[in-house]
Amino acid sequence: MRNGPPKMIIVNFGTYSSDANSQRTFEDLAREKGWDMHASFVTPSEAQMRITDYERKKWISLFAGIGGAFLVFVAAYKIWEDWITAIACVLVGPVGIAWGFQRSNKG
Repeated sequence: MRNGPPKMIIVNFGTYSSDANSQRTFEDLAREKGWDMHASFVTPSEAQMRITDYERKKWISLFAGIGGAFLVFVAAYKIWEDWITAIACVLVGPVGIAWGFQRSNKG
């Protein structure tokens, strides 16, 4: 999974398909223009749909992260009944989990 908005090249396919005199393929035209051939070629409507989907997923993951941190805080507060310990669990917890995953993947 990569970070950032989806990588794509917005193309109006109608202008390229209407050029009936040319025997060149769309790939030849794209290489001639220097476009990145690893990106998706999409129409403007498809591009808008992908950007909207990316924005929706970004907000959902933000709210899921905030909700998870809140649940960790509440659970830690219920266990130790101390605000400072609960805040420390929220702040240091992800580091401990990452350390555990790192150790489990070493061998």
